[in-house]
Amino acid sequence: MPGDGFGFGFDELMAARAAGLARDLAELAEQRDDVMVAEIDATHAMLLQNPRAVADAVLEFAARTAGPTGPSL
Repeated sequence: MPGDGFGFGFDELMAARAAGLARDLAELAEQRDDVMVAEIDATHAMLLQNPRAVADAVLEFAARTAGPTGPSL
């Protein structure tokens, strides 16, 4: 926000937060087989906004983690 007294605005702060979160989640997914990160173009109401992308991500995760008797969560 202009004039916030810190030399940067809210948009920049949120962009930096998103970049840090993406970095940390990618690192976690690299370290653990039971973690998958899926970027879905939606808000918190993603199930209503983009149900196909949510379903595809869940199915992909289930397929990746499935053992001989099903998902190994």
